[in-house]
Amino acid sequence: MTSLINRENDVSYKAFMMKSEKPKVFILIDANHVNGPCKGILQFLKRSESCNFDYLLCNFGYNSPAGDQLKDFALEKCFNFFSLTQSHRLDPSPITAARALIRSTSCNIIQSHGYKSHFVALILSKMLNLPWVSVAHGWTSEHLWVKLLNSLDSFLLRQSTVSIGVSPPITQYLTSIRGARRTELILNAIDDFGIEGLGTSKEIRKRFKADSKTLLIGCFGRLSAEKGQKFLIQALGLCRRRGYNFKAILLGKGPEEIRLRALVSKLGLQDSIFFEGYSSLMRDYYDAIDLLVIPSLSEGLPNVLLEAAYFNVPAISSDVGAVREVIGEGNGWLVKPGCSKALAKKIIEVETNRDSLQSVKEKVGRSLYPKFCPDERARKFAAIYHHTISTVKTTKKV
Repeated sequence: MTSLINRENDVSYKAFMMKSEKPKVFILIDANHVNGPCKGILQFLKRSESCNFDYLLCNFGYNSPAGDQLKDFALEKCFNFFSLTQSHRLDPSPITAARALIRSTSCNIIQSHGYKSHFVALILSKMLNLPWVSVAHGWTSEHLWVKLLNSLDSFLLRQSTVSIGVSPPITQYLTSIRGARRTELILNAIDDFGIEGLGTSKEIRKRFKADSKTLLIGCFGRLSAEKGQKFLIQALGLCRRRGYNFKAILLGKGPEEIRLRALVSKLGLQDSIFFEGYSSLMRDYYDAIDLLVIPSLSEGLPNVLLEAAYFNVPAISSDVGAVREVIGEGNGWLVKPGCSKALAKKIIEVETNRDSLQSVKEKVGRSLYPKFCPDERARKFAAIYHHTISTVKTTKKV
Protein backbone atom coordinates (compact mmCIF):
# COMPACT_ATOMS: atom_id res chain seq x y z
CA MET A 1 0.00 0.00 0.00
CA THR A 2 1.37 3.36 -0.99
CA SER A 3 1.79 5.75 1.89
CA LEU A 4 -0.04 9.04 1.50
CA ILE A 5 0.46 12.33 3.26
CA ASN A 6 -2.73 12.89 5.20
CA ARG A 7 -3.35 16.63 4.95
CA GLU A 8 -6.11 16.90 7.51
CA ASN A 9 -5.66 20.64 7.67
CA ASP A 10 -5.25 22.02 4.13
CA VAL A 11 -5.53 25.61 5.37
CA SER A 12 -2.65 25.00 7.77
CA TYR A 13 -0.62 23.35 5.02
CA LYS A 14 -1.11 26.23 2.59
CA ALA A 15 -0.24 28.75 5.28
CA PHE A 16 2.89 26.79 6.07
CA MET A 17 3.93 26.79 2.41
CA MET A 18 3.27 30.53 2.02
CA LYS A 19 5.05 31.69 5.16
CA SER A 20 8.17 33.82 5.07
CA GLU A 21 11.43 32.09 4.37
CA LYS A 22 12.13 31.00 7.92
CA PRO A 23 14.17 27.84 8.37
CA LYS A 24 11.85 24.84 8.71
CA VAL A 25 12.12 21.85 11.03
CA PHE A 26 10.54 18.49 10.15
CA ILE A 27 9.66 16.77 13.48
CA LEU A 28 8.87 13.06 13.39
CA ILE A 29 7.49 10.96 16.26
CA ASP A 30 5.91 7.53 16.42
CA ALA A 31 2.95 8.21 18.70
CA ASN A 32 -0.81 8.42 18.45
CA HIS A 33 -1.71 9.49 21.98
CA VAL A 34 -0.24 12.50 23.76
CA ASN A 35 2.53 10.89 25.82
CA GLY A 36 5.39 12.64 27.65
CA PRO A 37 7.57 13.30 24.57
CA CYS A 38 4.52 14.56 22.64
CA LYS A 39 3.68 16.97 25.45
CA GLY A 40 7.19 18.37 25.21
CA ILE A 41 6.90 18.83 21.45
CA LEU A 42 3.48 20.47 21.63
CA GLN A 43 4.62 22.73 24.45
CA PHE A 44 7.59 23.74 22.31
CA LEU A 45 5.46 24.39 19.20
CA LYS A 46 3.31 26.73 21.26
CA ARG A 47 6.38 28.93 21.66
CA SER A 48 7.73 28.54 18.13
CA GLU A 49 6.85 32.06 16.97
CA SER A 50 9.55 33.56 19.19
CA CYS A 51 12.24 31.20 17.85
CA ASN A 52 12.25 32.34 14.19
CA PHE A 53 11.62 28.82 12.87
CA ASP A 54 8.64 27.08 11.28
CA TYR A 55 7.76 23.51 12.21
CA LEU A 56 6.05 20.56 10.60
CA LEU A 57 4.98 17.78 13.00
CA CYS A 58 4.53 14.28 11.57
CA ASN A 59 3.54 10.91 12.96
CA PHE A 60 2.81 7.48 11.51
CA GLY A 61 -0.89 6.97 10.90
CA TYR A 62 -2.35 3.59 11.89
CA ASN A 63 -5.90 2.32 11.93
CA SER A 64 -5.92 2.35 15.72
CA PRO A 65 -9.18 1.65 17.60
CA ALA A 66 -8.04 4.27 20.10
CA GLY A 67 -7.95 6.88 17.35
CA ASP A 68 -5.23 9.48 16.99
CA GLN A 69 -5.25 11.79 19.99
CA LEU A 70 -2.03 13.52 18.91
CA LYS A 71 -3.49 14.44 15.53
CA ASP A 72 -6.72 15.76 17.06
CA PHE A 73 -4.89 17.84 19.64
CA ALA A 74 -2.33 19.26 17.19
CA LEU A 75 -4.96 20.27 14.65
CA GLU A 76 -7.15 21.76 17.36
CA LYS A 77 -4.21 24.01 18.29
CA CYS A 78 -3.64 24.86 14.58
CA PHE A 79 -0.17 23.32 14.42
CA ASN A 80 1.19 22.14 11.07
CA PHE A 81 0.48 18.41 11.40
CA PHE A 82 0.55 15.49 8.97
CA SER A 83 0.18 11.72 9.26
CA LEU A 84 2.22 9.35 7.13
CA THR A 85 -0.31 6.58 6.58
CA GLN A 86 0.77 2.95 6.74
CA SER A 87 -0.82 -0.40 5.94
CA HIS A 88 1.10 -1.95 8.85
CA ARG A 89 3.83 -0.94 11.31
CA LEU A 90 6.68 -2.23 9.12
CA ASP A 91 5.39 -0.62 5.95
CA PRO A 92 8.41 1.31 4.48
CA SER A 93 6.38 3.61 2.22
CA PRO A 94 6.25 6.56 4.70
CA ILE A 95 9.90 7.18 3.85
CA THR A 96 8.94 8.10 0.28
CA ALA A 97 6.04 10.24 1.48
CA ALA A 98 8.20 12.02 4.07
CA ARG A 99 10.89 12.67 1.48
CA ALA A 100 8.32 14.31 -0.82
CA LEU A 101 6.90 16.37 2.04
CA ILE A 102 10.30 17.62 3.16
CA ARG A 103 11.18 18.62 -0.41
CA SER A 104 7.85 20.36 -1.07
CA THR A 105 8.09 22.40 2.14
CA SER A 106 11.85 23.05 1.89
CA CYS A 107 12.57 21.82 5.41
CA ASN A 108 16.12 22.48 6.61
CA ILE A 109 16.42 20.11 9.57
CA ILE A 110 15.01 16.71 10.48
CA GLN A 111 14.25 16.03 14.14
CA SER A 112 13.22 12.61 15.50
CA HIS A 113 11.87 11.09 18.71
CA GLY A 114 11.96 7.32 19.32
CA TYR A 115 13.72 4.44 17.59
CA LYS A 116 11.33 4.13 14.61
CA SER A 117 11.48 7.86 13.94
CA HIS A 118 15.28 7.76 14.34
CA PHE A 119 15.48 4.99 11.72
CA VAL A 120 13.38 6.93 9.20
CA ALA A 121 15.25 10.16 9.99
CA LEU A 122 18.60 8.48 9.34
CA ILE A 123 17.48 7.38 5.87
CA LEU A 124 15.93 10.77 5.07
CA SER A 125 19.02 12.68 6.19
CA LYS A 126 21.18 10.55 3.88
CA MET A 127 18.77 10.81 0.94
CA LEU A 128 18.30 14.58 1.25
CA ASN A 129 21.70 15.54 2.66
CA LEU A 130 20.06 17.33 5.60
CA PRO A 131 21.22 17.65 9.22
CA TRP A 132 19.44 15.43 11.70
CA VAL A 133 18.71 16.18 15.36
CA SER A 134 17.76 13.16 17.48
CA VAL A 135 16.13 13.46 20.91
CA ALA A 136 16.48 10.65 23.48
CA HIS A 137 13.85 10.42 26.22
CA GLY A 138 14.97 7.21 27.93
CA TRP A 139 14.51 3.48 27.51
CA THR A 140 12.58 0.60 29.02
CA SER A 141 13.70 -3.03 29.28
CA GLU A 142 10.64 -5.10 30.14
CA HIS A 143 11.45 -7.98 27.77
CA LEU A 144 13.94 -9.22 25.18
CA TRP A 145 12.28 -7.57 22.17
CA VAL A 146 12.43 -4.15 23.83
CA LYS A 147 16.08 -4.73 24.74
CA LEU A 148 16.82 -5.50 21.07
CA LEU A 149 15.05 -2.28 20.05
CA ASN A 150 17.14 -0.40 22.61
CA SER A 151 20.29 -1.74 20.94
CA LEU A 152 18.98 -0.57 17.58
CA ASP A 153 18.18 2.83 19.09
CA SER A 154 21.71 3.15 20.48
CA PHE A 155 23.13 2.44 17.02
CA LEU A 156 20.85 5.03 15.41
CA LEU A 157 21.60 7.69 18.02
CA ARG A 158 25.29 7.41 17.17
CA GLN A 159 24.58 8.60 13.62
CA SER A 160 22.67 11.89 14.08
CA THR A 161 24.26 15.28 13.49
CA VAL A 162 23.26 16.37 16.99
CA SER A 163 21.72 14.30 19.77
CA ILE A 164 19.81 15.76 22.72
CA GLY A 165 19.19 14.08 26.07
CA VAL A 166 16.39 15.21 28.37
CA SER A 167 18.29 14.35 31.56
CA PRO A 168 21.94 14.30 32.68
CA PRO A 169 22.15 10.45 32.81
CA ILE A 170 20.75 10.14 29.28
CA THR A 171 23.08 12.84 28.00
CA GLN A 172 26.06 11.15 29.65
CA TYR A 173 25.16 7.90 27.93
CA LEU A 174 24.79 9.64 24.57
CA THR A 175 28.21 11.25 25.02
CA SER A 176 29.73 7.85 25.77
CA ILE A 177 28.41 6.26 22.57
CA ARG A 178 28.76 9.27 20.24
CA GLY A 179 32.34 10.27 20.90
CA ALA A 180 33.13 13.64 19.29
CA ARG A 181 29.70 14.07 17.71
CA ARG A 182 27.76 16.94 19.26
CA THR A 183 25.58 15.98 22.23
CA GLU A 184 23.47 18.39 24.28
CA LEU A 185 21.35 18.40 27.42
CA ILE A 186 17.93 20.08 27.35
CA LEU A 187 15.77 19.35 30.37
CA ASN A 188 12.03 18.85 30.01
CA ALA A 189 10.01 21.91 30.94
CA ILE A 190 6.56 22.42 32.39
CA ASP A 191 3.48 24.62 32.15
CA ASP A 192 -0.22 23.76 32.05
CA PHE A 193 -0.41 23.52 28.26
CA GLY A 194 -2.34 20.40 27.30
CA ILE A 195 -3.07 19.34 30.90
CA GLU A 196 -6.84 19.27 30.79
CA GLY A 197 -9.51 18.97 33.45
CA LEU A 198 -13.20 19.48 34.14
CA GLY A 199 -12.97 20.50 37.78
CA THR A 200 -13.99 17.06 39.06
CA SER A 201 -11.34 16.61 41.76
CA LYS A 202 -13.93 16.57 44.57
CA GLU A 203 -15.97 13.96 42.71
CA ILE A 204 -12.83 11.83 42.29
CA ARG A 205 -12.12 11.86 46.02
CA LYS A 206 -15.76 11.08 46.77
CA ARG A 207 -15.77 8.18 44.29
CA PHE A 208 -12.83 6.57 46.07
CA LYS A 209 -14.22 7.37 49.54
CA ALA A 210 -11.21 9.53 50.41
CA ASP A 211 -12.28 12.11 52.96
CA SER A 212 -10.05 14.96 54.12
CA LYS A 213 -8.30 12.71 56.65
CA THR A 214 -7.51 9.96 54.13
CA LEU A 215 -4.19 10.09 52.27
CA LEU A 216 -5.01 9.77 48.56
CA ILE A 217 -1.97 8.57 46.62
CA GLY A 218 -1.56 8.82 42.85
CA CYS A 219 0.70 6.70 40.68
CA PHE A 220 0.40 7.83 37.08
CA GLY A 221 2.07 6.16 34.11
CA ARG A 222 2.25 3.14 31.84
CA LEU A 223 1.71 -0.13 33.68
CA SER A 224 5.01 -1.77 32.76
CA ALA A 225 7.78 -3.47 34.70
CA GLU A 226 10.26 -0.59 34.67
CA LYS A 227 7.66 1.76 36.19
CA GLY A 228 7.75 -0.34 39.36
CA GLN A 229 4.08 -0.21 40.36
CA LYS A 230 4.43 -3.60 42.04
CA PHE A 231 6.79 -2.05 44.62
CA LEU A 232 4.19 0.56 45.47
CA ILE A 233 1.51 -2.12 45.88
CA GLN A 234 3.84 -4.16 48.12
CA ALA A 235 4.68 -1.03 50.11
CA LEU A 236 0.99 -0.24 50.60
CA GLY A 237 0.48 -3.81 51.76
CA LEU A 238 3.09 -3.18 54.45
CA CYS A 239 1.38 0.09 55.38
CA ARG A 240 -1.94 -1.71 55.75
CA ARG A 241 -0.46 -4.39 57.98
CA ARG A 242 0.86 -1.64 60.24
CA GLY A 243 -2.61 -0.15 60.55
CA TYR A 244 -2.33 2.89 58.26
CA ASN A 245 -5.25 4.05 56.15
CA PHE A 246 -4.89 5.19 52.54
CA LYS A 247 -6.41 5.12 49.08
CA ALA A 248 -4.36 4.85 45.88
CA ILE A 249 -5.14 5.44 42.21
CA LEU A 250 -3.11 3.72 39.48
CA LEU A 251 -3.70 5.70 36.31
CA GLY A 252 -2.55 4.13 33.05
CA LYS A 253 -2.64 1.03 30.89
CA GLY A 254 0.06 -1.48 30.03
CA PRO A 255 1.30 -5.08 29.90
CA GLU A 256 1.64 -5.46 33.68
CA GLU A 257 -2.00 -4.69 34.48
CA ILE A 258 -3.14 -8.30 34.95
CA ARG A 259 -0.21 -9.13 37.25
CA LEU A 260 -0.66 -5.93 39.23
CA ARG A 261 -4.37 -6.58 39.71
CA ALA A 262 -3.54 -10.10 40.89
CA LEU A 263 -1.05 -8.70 43.41
CA VAL A 264 -3.65 -6.27 44.75
CA SER A 265 -6.08 -9.17 45.22
CA LYS A 266 -3.42 -11.34 46.87
CA LEU A 267 -2.69 -8.62 49.43
CA GLY A 268 -6.39 -7.92 50.01
CA LEU A 269 -6.14 -4.28 48.90
CA GLN A 270 -9.08 -4.19 46.46
CA ASP A 271 -10.87 -1.64 48.65
CA SER A 272 -7.87 0.71 48.68
CA ILE A 273 -6.06 0.49 45.32
CA PHE A 274 -7.97 1.33 42.15
CA PHE A 275 -7.06 0.92 38.48
CA GLU A 276 -8.42 3.83 36.44
CA GLY A 277 -7.00 3.12 32.99
CA TYR A 278 -6.07 6.06 30.77
CA SER A 279 -7.45 9.55 31.35
CA SER A 280 -6.91 12.81 29.49
CA LEU A 281 -8.23 14.83 32.47
CA MET A 282 -4.96 14.86 34.36
CA ARG A 283 -5.50 18.25 35.98
CA ASP A 284 -8.43 16.82 37.95
CA TYR A 285 -6.37 13.90 39.25
CA TYR A 286 -3.50 16.17 40.31
CA ASP A 287 -5.99 18.37 42.14
CA ALA A 288 -7.54 15.32 43.81
CA ILE A 289 -4.49 13.51 45.19
CA ASP A 290 -2.42 14.40 48.26
CA LEU A 291 0.76 12.64 47.19
CA LEU A 292 2.32 11.38 43.96
CA VAL A 293 4.46 8.24 44.10
CA ILE A 294 6.92 7.33 41.32
CA PRO A 295 8.30 3.84 42.15
CA SER A 296 10.20 3.48 38.85
CA LEU A 297 13.31 1.41 38.29
CA SER A 298 14.27 3.58 35.32
CA GLU A 299 13.41 7.11 34.22
CA GLY A 300 14.77 10.01 32.24
CA LEU A 301 13.10 13.12 33.61
CA PRO A 302 9.45 12.14 34.29
CA ASN A 303 6.90 14.60 32.95
CA VAL A 304 4.47 13.36 35.57
CA LEU A 305 6.84 14.60 38.29
CA LEU A 306 7.05 18.06 36.72
CA GLU A 307 3.29 18.18 36.24
CA ALA A 308 2.61 17.21 39.84
CA ALA A 309 5.01 19.88 41.09
CA TYR A 310 3.33 22.44 38.83
CA PHE A 311 0.05 21.71 40.62
CA ASN A 312 1.79 21.79 44.03
CA VAL A 313 1.52 18.05 44.62
CA PRO A 314 4.40 16.64 46.72
CA ALA A 315 6.07 13.46 45.48
CA ILE A 316 7.94 10.42 46.74
CA SER A 317 10.09 9.03 43.96
CA SER A 318 12.73 6.40 43.34
CA ASP A 319 16.14 8.02 43.07
CA VAL A 320 16.56 7.31 39.36
CA GLY A 321 17.37 9.28 36.22
CA ALA A 322 17.14 13.03 36.67
CA VAL A 323 14.57 12.96 39.46
CA ARG A 324 17.09 14.74 41.69
CA GLU A 325 16.90 17.68 39.31
CA VAL A 326 13.34 18.22 40.61
CA ILE A 327 13.30 16.72 44.10
CA GLY A 328 15.84 18.33 46.36
CA GLU A 329 16.19 20.84 49.15
CA GLY A 330 12.92 19.80 50.79
CA ASN A 331 10.83 19.62 47.58
CA GLY A 332 9.90 15.96 48.09
CA TRP A 333 11.32 12.62 49.13
CA LEU A 334 13.69 10.15 47.45
CA VAL A 335 13.84 6.41 48.10
CA LYS A 336 16.00 3.55 46.90
CA PRO A 337 14.53 2.04 43.70
CA GLY A 338 13.04 -1.43 43.95
CA CYS A 339 12.75 -1.38 47.76
CA SER A 340 9.18 -1.76 49.00
CA LYS A 341 10.21 -1.46 52.66
CA ALA A 342 11.93 1.89 52.11
CA LEU A 343 8.93 3.16 50.16
CA ALA A 344 6.50 1.99 52.87
CA LYS A 345 8.59 3.69 55.54
CA LYS A 346 8.55 6.99 53.64
CA ILE A 347 4.80 6.84 52.97
CA ILE A 348 4.19 6.25 56.69
CA GLU A 349 6.46 9.21 57.57
CA VAL A 350 4.44 11.45 55.25
CA GLU A 351 1.13 10.09 56.56
CA THR A 352 2.07 10.71 60.19
CA ASN A 353 3.54 14.17 59.58
CA ARG A 354 0.94 16.11 57.63
CA ASP A 355 2.66 19.40 58.54
CA SER A 356 5.68 18.26 56.52
CA LEU A 357 3.41 17.33 53.62
CA GLN A 358 1.80 20.77 53.70
CA SER A 359 5.19 22.49 53.90
CA VAL A 360 6.40 20.74 50.75
CA LYS A 361 3.11 21.45 49.00
CA GLU A 362 3.50 25.17 49.59
CA LYS A 363 6.88 25.45 47.90
CA VAL A 364 7.20 22.64 45.36
CA GLY A 365 5.64 24.61 42.49
CA ARG A 366 7.87 27.65 43.07
CA SER A 367 10.96 25.45 42.87
CA LEU A 368 10.40 24.66 39.17
CA TYR A 369 11.43 28.02 37.75
CA PRO A 370 13.52 29.17 36.03
CA LYS A 371 15.15 25.73 35.68
CA PHE A 372 12.18 24.11 33.92
CA CYS A 373 10.96 27.16 32.02
CA PRO A 374 9.39 26.28 28.60
CA ASP A 375 10.61 29.51 27.00
CA GLU A 376 14.20 28.76 28.00
CA ARG A 377 13.83 25.22 26.63
CA ALA A 378 12.53 26.60 23.32
CA ARG A 379 15.47 29.01 23.09
CA LYS A 380 17.94 26.15 23.60
CA PHE A 381 16.37 24.12 20.79
CA ALA A 382 16.43 27.16 18.50
CA ALA A 383 20.11 27.77 19.31
CA ILE A 384 20.92 24.19 18.31
CA TYR A 385 18.98 24.59 15.06
CA HIS A 386 20.82 27.82 14.18
CA HIS A 387 24.22 26.36 15.01
CA THR A 388 23.51 23.17 13.05
CA ILE A 389 22.33 25.01 9.95
CA SER A 390 25.26 27.42 10.00
CA THR A 391 27.74 24.56 10.51
CA VAL A 392 26.29 22.60 7.59
CA LYS A 393 26.43 25.68 5.33
CA THR A 394 30.05 26.32 6.26
CA THR A 395 30.97 22.69 5.62
CA LYS A 396 29.29 22.74 2.19
CA LYS A 397 31.17 25.93 1.22
CA VAL A 398 34.48 24.40 2.19
